Amino acid sequence: MEPADIYRFDLQGFIKIPAVLSPAEVASANGAIDRHQQEVSQGFQSSQAMLGWPDERDRAPFQRMLAHPRLVPYLNTLCGRGYRMDHVSDAYPAAAAAAAVAAAGCVR
Repeated sequence: MEPADIYRFDLQGFIKIPAVLSPAEVASANGAIDRHQQEVSQGFQSSQAMLGWPDERDRAPFQRMLAHPRLVPYLNTLCGRGYRMDHVSDAYPAAAAAAAVAAAGCVR
């Protein structure tokens, strides 16, 4: 993580990490969201709902985002080595946005 990234995070409270997910990862997450459209449109009580979906193919894309290889260096810098991802802080219908905010759910 570059010093400019750390500065932007300190200033804004978030950073945008472009191209985190591959097109296949986005398609997989979008497919899961599409299969749960009614639940998604009613709103989640918690973004944990995605991680608890009964079908593994629906849970897996979001579980992988918690320790995605492109995010780990940012998580190590922002949360410290040994962080634990115990939840996703928030999630949006767009899978790419969900990955971008996943980093905020770390606990030390």
